Amino acid sequence: MITKRGRPMTRLVPPKTPDRQVVDAAIARLKNLRERFGTLSVEKILAFRDEGRR
Repeated sequence: MITKRGRPMTRLVPPKTPDRQVVDAAIARLKNLRERFGTLSVEKILAFRDEGRR
């Protein structure tokens, strides 16, 4: 319990465990992206980031 001037303000709780199905789906989407676009170099990633900047 975190207090401010003796009054309870918030309670710390452990983080929720992520749902395994959600994690597996996210990994599958990332693998799909890699298959579609291949691996990217750091230079290419930075170029994508900077695209459209002045």
